[in-house]
Amino acid sequence: ALRNTLQINTEFWSEVIEQTATYLANNLNTVPLAHVKFFTQYLLDSEQLLPEHRIACFGEAILSSRCMSDEVVRTHIVQYGLQTSEFGDPRVSSINWRRMQGAATERFISWLSREDIKLFFDLVMQRDSDRHGRKRYWLKMADQIKRSRVLLSHSDHDRLLPKLNKQKDHIPSFGILTGYLKPSAFILDFGKVVIVEFSEVGAIYVYPRSVARDIFGDLYKPRWDPSELRHKDLVDAKIARKIPHVPGWKDDMNNELEKYGLTPPG
Repeated sequence: ALRNTLQINTEFWSEVIEQTATYLANNLNTVPLAHVKFFTQYLLDSEQLLPEHRIACFGEAILSSRCMSDEVVRTHIVQYGLQTSEFGDPRVSSINWRRMQGAATERFISWLSREDIKLFFDLVMQRDSDRHGRKRYWLKMADQIKRSRVLLSHSDHDRLLPKLNKQKDHIPSFGILTGYLKPSAFILDFGKVVIVEFSEVGAIYVYPRSVARDIFGDLYKPRWDPSELRHKDLVDAKIARKIPHVPGWKDDMNNELEKYGLTPPG
C-alpha cells in the first residue's frame, strides 16, 4: 500500500520522493538500516524519481563511507544496482553507467570483484585447497582490479548450481568453460596486465596488455574454451609469464605487479 501511494503521479509526491531520496543518500552514514532498505527498495525504484536524481542519489550512496565499512548496507546497495535494469553490472552494461560519477563506478566494480574472488575461493575451491593463501592475497588487490570474471567448469557448475540459484541476487555473473571437467578459472584484469588463476594448485598465468587485449577483449562472453587461458607459446616466447604455486610465489607475483605500476599487498 505504501509503495502504491508513493507511485501516485502528482507533483507533490514527486517532490516528496526526490527530497527524501536526496536526504537519505546524503545522510546514509547515520540513518537506521530500515531507512537504507526503504531507500533501495522503494525510493530508488520509484517511477516518480527522475533518472538524473536516481543516478545522483545512487552515486552518493555508493561513495558513502558507511558502504565501505558496513557490509550489510553495502549488500543492499549492490543488490539494488545489480537487480535494476537502470544500472546492472557496470562491467557488462557499461552504457547504463555512462552518466554515473567515475569514482562511484570504480568503487562498485571493486565490490563486484571482491564478490568474484569470494565466489571463486569460497564456493568453487574446496575448503582445504587454498593452502597458499591466494584468496587473502587477491582480496587485498581488489581495489586495483578493473574487471574480473569467474569461469566455471561444467563439473563445478553442476555441483554448485543449488547454491548459485539460492544466491543469484548478489553473485555476479560467471562464464562457463566448454568441454572441461576441471579446473575452473578466474580472470583478473588490472588494466596493464591480466592474471589467470585456476581452482587447482598449479600456476598463475600473467599476460601483458599488449597480448591480453586480443585474448580477453570479450571478457564477459558466456562460454570460453580452456585453450584461451593457457598460452604456452607466449610463455615460451617470454611475452607472458607462468608463476608456479610454490613457496615464494607471492614475492614473484609482487615483483610482476610492480613491473606494471601496481601496488602489491603489504
